[in-house]
Amino acid sequence: MVDTPDKASPDKAPEGIDTTIAELGRMPSDAHQEIILISPYFVPGDRGVAWMAKLVRQGVKLRVPTNPLAATDAPIVHVGYRRYRVAQLFAGAIDDNSYLLRLSDRGAVQWVDGKGDRAVVLDTEPDTTWSRRLGIDLLAPFTPEELL
Repeated sequence: MVDTPDKASPDKAPEGIDTTIAELGRMPSDAHQEIILISPYFVPGDRGVAWMAKLVRQGVKLRVPTNPLAATDAPIVHVGYRRYRVAQLFAGAIDDNSYLLRLSDRGAVQWVDGKGDRAVVLDTEPDTTWSRRLGIDLLAPFTPEELL
């Protein structure tokens, strides 16, 4: 599954029914144990988060490994993904093969590296500078999600 390249063109942007998330939502939920969605540019939107939450409620383990800010070549797409991180965590979508994302007691996103006594908890995006995070924060209000 892929989004059409026209998605980034304002005069040719696809209807909501032509996106990857819409296609995922139309697929029958035949999974009984686990679904792994792998995408370096994953922006689920509200419909995608609702779809993930439904699967998790049905007992399906859902993992969504994606690029961290430190590794992305498209920081603007990270802005869109970041908007849905907390919702994805509440929906139960995580990846336990790299940093584990979780919510702190205050509801903030945390990154956990390692397990047990060796676990290190980070309150900021791993391996990023304050200036990179500030740049993303400044882009966020001006990033049109429908073009991501």
